[in-house]
Amino acid sequence: MTGYGWTTTVKQWAGIGLFNLGLVASMGILMRLKFIIPMSFINLKYMQHAHSHFAFAGWVTQTLMLCLVVVTFRLQKVGRLPRHYVCIFWANLICSLGMLFSFLYQGYGGISITFSSLSILVSFWFVVALWRDMEKQQLDQKIARWFRLAMIFLALSAIGTFYLAYIMSTHQANVQNQLASVYFYLHFQYNGWFFFAILGLACHVLKQYGVILPSTDLLYKVLSIVTVPLYLLSVLWWDMGDIVYILLVLAAIGQCCVWGYWMISLYKGNRKSSIPIHGRIKVILWLVCWAILLKVLLQSLSVIPSLSHFVYGFRPVIVGYLHLVLLLIVSIFILSFLYKESLIEYNRYAMFSFNIFILGAVMNEIFLALQALLALGGTSLPYAHFLLLAASIVIGIGLTGMMAHRS
Repeated sequence: MTGYGWTTTVKQWAGIGLFNLGLVASMGILMRLKFIIPMSFINLKYMQHAHSHFAFAGWVTQTLMLCLVVVTFRLQKVGRLPRHYVCIFWANLICSLGMLFSFLYQGYGGISITFSSLSILVSFWFVVALWRDMEKQQLDQKIARWFRLAMIFLALSAIGTFYLAYIMSTHQANVQNQLASVYFYLHFQYNGWFFFAILGLACHVLKQYGVILPSTDLLYKVLSIVTVPLYLLSVLWWDMGDIVYILLVLAAIGQCCVWGYWMISLYKGNRKSSIPIHGRIKVILWLVCWAILLKVLLQSLSVIPSLSHFVYGFRPVIVGYLHLVLLLIVSIFILSFLYKESLIEYNRYAMFSFNIFILGAVMNEIFLALQALLALGGTSLPYAHFLLLAASIVIGIGLTGMMAHRS
């Protein structure tokens, strides 16, 4: 590895993550444009696969891993990663780019599946390394517990990928088995790895300002219990019996109640101690809190079988939910954390661009929600493709400004 590879600073790694998010947004614009302008050189299905895999591995996982290492080793923006993490991060980046280009080239094929498998092995490598280093660095157990469960769910999500590969290779695949495998992977990525990691980072931020919320212990206990069974909300077509269904309903309601209770505690804690985070970042983090509340409410509504069939059978609803989590919750939180830790330079131009990015994300969610609601009434959203393209362009403009003014 070259000298630059070893000496890349934490801030430079954050810049790489931001650039990767820009690539994700660029593909989003091209896919929206494809619905309006015929572009024969773009295979939409291939690009969708490239878009989703690179968003997960190249943006979210890469940057979350960076944030967890920064917290564990108490690194500053000019600090450098321990050497074994440099290897892990470069390996993950190479696998992510490999997936990006191979999926664009061949969709699901030998090369793309190889890079996907290697990416999973890199994530296992990261889990083993950080699990060990959290003990050595004596990371606060109130934070470490969130990180540990996040990493367990990261490893667990791979079962969905491996099972999908198995049923495809043995020709046992049917629509329900394929969906069950995909939803298993998505559930433990979105509601496990992503969610628990950002809650651990949130606890780290609160600790920095001396904010202790007793309700966090209850939040951790409830979420650690209900996350695994709540996967069943994705596969309600299974005959799971009345008792299991009732327990599932209770788990969904419990998740909503505990999150609402924690938000109330956070609000009271903020009023009492006035958490000294910059006003704009604080407002943005509250937006994330409300988006999470919307997420758990929507997740709970899917316990209604007829609504669940609609949700998992109508693409705009699925896309809307995935973007709600990926953009309005995970991406906005990660970017806020990077700004707060000065891993991306905080200045008025960057914040203005960040606000544009948030506006585009909100527009995207509103248009997808309208599309789904109108479909319930048997009609469609006028100029839907143009509106969604406009939202994607706004997101792209915001990210371009953030990259241009990140230092």
